[in-house]
Amino acid sequence: MFTLDGGRSFPFRGRGVRVPRLEEVLVRWPEVRINIDPKTDGCVEPLVALIDRLGAWERVGFGAFSDRRLRRVRVLSGGRACTSMGPRAIAVARVAAIRGRMPRLGADCVQVPRRSGRLPVVTASFVDAAHRAGLPVHVWTVNDESTMRALLDLGVDGIMTDRPRLLRDVLAARGLGLVGDRPPA
Repeated sequence: MFTLDGGRSFPFRGRGVRVPRLEEVLVRWPEVRINIDPKTDGCVEPLVALIDRLGAWERVGFGAFSDRRLRRVRVLSGGRACTSMGPRAIAVARVAAIRGRMPRLGADCVQVPRRSGRLPVVTASFVDAAHRAGLPVHVWTVNDESTMRALLDLGVDGIMTDRPRLLRDVLAARGLGLVGDRPPA
């Protein structure tokens, strides 16, 4: 169960709070966009079948640490899935970005960490090359305000975070909002 204090207590245990199934989320909140990382080969086919059954292709993006799984999603979806680049494609894109170009390599977006070890991945030239190729850049997982601001200054299109309220505040300070935000009542 979810805990706010590193596992010393479990404030929601026994209160009926549970993690919803993906189908429940997609049905209950039809306006929500979701990024999914299929973590195993075995989940790809049922996942694609669920998205197809619900007709949720326009609301779901797929990113993975597996080029093979992403290719499988693309094939099974008949090209309807919005997918990111996998690790090999990102390595190729990163090198190509140095020369100001970025091949799409079957992807619809680029989802990357800010750094890979000590090497920066998200740089002005990387973002510019991706944008020239028509690829939005999403950066994960960013949990501090100064990094969020710096990435937005570079022109990234999305930030994945464990601190959505902080991201909302950073965006609001720039006159922007989260996708799906509703104006206050």
